[in-house]
Amino acid sequence: MEFKQPAGTIRAPNITMNKKNGIGLYTVEAFVNRFKMYADSSYKIQQLTPDELNSPMPWMMYSGMKTGDLEAIYAYLSSLKPLDNFVEVRSLIKK
Repeated sequence: MEFKQPAGTIRAPNITMNKKNGIGLYTVEAFVNRFKMYADSSYKIQQLTPDELNSPMPWMMYSGMKTGDLEAIYAYLSSLKPLDNFVEVRSLIKK
């Protein structure tokens, strides 16, 4: 999926367990921590300039999920066939 922004395009990454082009090197702990880091009350949202790309992922919203629910998402993703497709996540418009 592509998300067009003024500075370019951001694409949804490969979230299958492929070790080269996906999230296959993530442990369940690393996966959960990726979400939970946004639950820290000291976390400050990064201010972006118009020429930077912003992730469409609602990290703050998912950070409030229970650890067991995030582990269940990881388990589900682990059950899927790993896809060996490279995704260029960010494409900036050259000025």
